[in-house]
Amino acid sequence: MSCNSRLSAPEIVWTRAGGEPFTGNTLVENGVLRIIQITSDEQGVYLCTATNRAGSVQISITLLVLGLPQITISPETNPAEYEVGEPAILECYGTGDPVPSVHWMKRDDRVGLTLMDSYDFEEVAQKVAPVGPPEIAIDVMELTIIEGDRAVFTCSSPGSPVGTYSVTWRRVGKPMPGVVSVSGGVLTFPATRSEDSGQYYCVVGNEFGFMQELVTLYILSPPIATVMPVSQTVTAGSFFRISCMADGTDPIFYEWSKVGGQLSPHAHDVDGMLEITKVTAADAGEYRCLSQNEAGRSEAFASITVQVSPQVTITPSSDTRAVGASVEFHCQAHRFPTPQVIWSKEGGSLPISHSMQNGILTLSNLQPEMIYVCTATNRAGSKKISAVSFASFHALHELIMFNSK
Repeated sequence: MSCNSRLSAPEIVWTRAGGEPFTGNTLVENGVLRIIQITSDEQGVYLCTATNRAGSVQISITLLVLGLPQITISPETNPAEYEVGEPAILECYGTGDPVPSVHWMKRDDRVGLTLMDSYDFEEVAQKVAPVGPPEIAIDVMELTIIEGDRAVFTCSSPGSPVGTYSVTWRRVGKPMPGVVSVSGGVLTFPATRSEDSGQYYCVVGNEFGFMQELVTLYILSPPIATVMPVSQTVTAGSFFRISCMADGTDPIFYEWSKVGGQLSPHAHDVDGMLEITKVTAADAGEYRCLSQNEAGRSEAFASITVQVSPQVTITPSSDTRAVGASVEFHCQAHRFPTPQVIWSKEGGSLPISHSMQNGILTLSNLQPEMIYVCTATNRAGSKKISAVSFASFHALHELIMFNSK
């Protein structure tokens, strides 16, 4: 049996299923397994494993050894003597693989009997042990279930009396999982795990030989979603990306949504990657990634904070004061993060007779035509707005508001 790969120089290893050792008739060289003077001991499942830096691949080959039949006759006394009128039962058994057919002949004339007289066959069969390798039957050859569910395979030998054969379950290429149970030919996984996926084989044997069959267990794992990053802060006008990934059985499908709102018209969702361009304050909030496959679904969440440059207003918009009087300017700044407000005087320092608290500038001893500037700053930027005060001895004052960016 030759095992090779079309890829460059993998390591080829031959083994027997279930960890059975090679017999002395077996030679392995350069990926070729040779058996010289084959016997029934070489019958079984052989595994070829090819390995390189990218991983391993394994295939299995089942070898059945056919042998010439051997004959057993009962009764062994020859000639067999019977009284006239009593039944005569002559039993002829042929053993070998495949199971031979048996025919009785009287000298050179075929008498049409097989194995024994049909009249006595049922009664005798209940008393006589099988004389060839047992038949094998498995209830299901492939089983696909969701991880955590119960899985059951049943292996038996129909037609063989109870107690005349043995049933063994093994795993191809790996030890049997520790969580399984085997009882009366029934292989049970109480709660399947993803690592239980693979091939298993049942071996039914008696004193004349054994038969085996492969079964395959597929475990579907529900997705477990994660997002990266789970939170980020961006500036209005920029963009952000969130990546959603999930472990589980492929194919896995992804869908993004915004908690308590709708996705921006500038949102793009491709293969679990969400990108939003031209970010606005409305894009702040929590986003949900829904991942789902045939086995189930999973959610993960990401939080977006949007920083917006300040919006500034000054009140009052007009007032009347006399020279030397007092005046207050209220500077209010909004947006996130909360802006820091600072007052200044254009062309110089604020007068000594001033005070500032919570964005309120209080001026005493008002002088003619002064320009005062309120600057609001946060991480997203800054904005200025100015107030010009006029004072006269005629007690006519005008406050002109204008914005400057």
